[in-house]
Amino acid sequence: MATILYPDFMENTAAYDAAESMWKEMLDALATEHDFSHAPYLNTRLSNGEKERDANPIFNTYVASLNRAIRILQITQEEVGDLHISGWVDTFELEADQPPIHELVISLVLSEEAKAIAEQFIHAWLVEQVEAESMDRLVEERMILAEE
Repeated sequence: MATILYPDFMENTAAYDAAESMWKEMLDALATEHDFSHAPYLNTRLSNGEKERDANPIFNTYVASLNRAIRILQITQEEVGDLHISGWVDTFELEADQPPIHELVISLVLSEEAKAIAEQFIHAWLVEQVEAESMDRLVEERMILAEE
């Protein structure tokens, strides 16, 4: 059985904010260690200015110097079970006159186990700068789905 972190994140705003902060702190530490900067690229605010807390995404960041992004989707264990992590690489245009952005998307139930795998994915994507095709293979090798 997996050790779920912030299991009530969808009902408890403090738990949601703590999960979101956990990802930001992890990326901040990685950025400091490897000398890059990052910033959110998606608006996660409602039109009234309140934070949208649907966890899609719970965290997003863009590293302009690498032209790479990360988007983390946190789902509940009721949706898929206790141990779940998957991901994929996507490409999209943020602005029409700019080159496409390469994005690593990670979908998970936030557990100690899934967090450790996600950190490996993020390190491979941003630090090792693994190419998209190789990243897809790495994710496929390590992902854990509810059916397994």
